[in-house]
Amino acid sequence: MAKKKFNLFEIFNPTKDGKGVKKTSYGDGWGKRDAPTFFKMYIENLGRLLSVNIYMVLGNFPLFFGLFAMGGYLNKHTTAPSSQLFGPVFGVFKINPGNPAISALMGVHGIQTELSVNTTATLILFGLSGLALFTWGYVSVGTTYILRNIVKAEPIFMWDDFWYAIKRNLFQGMVVGILDVLFMGLLAYDVVFFYYNIGPFLNNVMFYFSILVSVIYFLMRFYIYILLITFNLKLRHIYKNAFIFSILNFKRNALALLGIVALVATNYALFIMYIPIGIILPFIITLATGAFIAAYAAYPKIKEIMIDPYVDEKEDEIKEEPIFRDMG
Repeated sequence: MAKKKFNLFEIFNPTKDGKGVKKTSYGDGWGKRDAPTFFKMYIENLGRLLSVNIYMVLGNFPLFFGLFAMGGYLNKHTTAPSSQLFGPVFGVFKINPGNPAISALMGVHGIQTELSVNTTATLILFGLSGLALFTWGYVSVGTTYILRNIVKAEPIFMWDDFWYAIKRNLFQGMVVGILDVLFMGLLAYDVVFFYYNIGPFLNNVMFYFSILVSVIYFLMRFYIYILLITFNLKLRHIYKNAFIFSILNFKRNALALLGIVALVATNYALFIMYIPIGIILPFIITLATGAFIAAYAAYPKIKEIMIDPYVDEKEDEIKEEPIFRDMG
């Protein structure tokens, strides 16, 4: 038989036959989802997780405009006195420049500091970064669909699945994404605000309360996007069920939270030891790893409560994705 000639264009042909579904060490379909299976899944799907991380980073490309603007590369740089007493001291110095005491004060209060002032170009970049408000939800929907199917041990076609999930959830994906960004921004602002205003009893209470709410919402995010892509639910039911699961699945949620904290701490430690590694890891694997930990913790409980009990009685209604009732 004649040997098939190498064709460079076949490498990039999206219509050519694939290699088929790769056999996994943890079996096909649904099985036990314990700690050993987690590490098996993670290692055997590392290439897919690298791709998911790329989708997360490049999909939210408007954020790069904001990062560039924060770097101050397009700002106007000038200097100004660092002391508030510079004005009076400088006035006295002009009147009596030969006085040794005034000269000494001028040396202390006349120290200049560098100022970076936003220019029109910088403000435009900050405005462009706001487009991430609309990309965030769609990227989260597409990547969550892939991560959920990894946890389910189903066949995955990365690019097709990513866009398939977005197309099926165009409206809710955008709305949930906008709400997600707004909630995270508001909670971050509350924590920082009350942290720097700790003093009176009420501020102390509000600081710890804002931390508690932030943790609960962080756990709810394990479920929000999975519920969105898996079920036909209204927005209020998505958030209500996510809140219920954040409390109901406490054990797995706590382990996942510890895992994500350990992941971030490790990334930060690497940043301290060698800055380039600490900076580049979030752009390569850290984001996808954290999202995979969340999906691995969340989906088994969703399957147990919202899918398994109703599969038989709702069998005729199941098409590509199941349609189930609200928990509450």
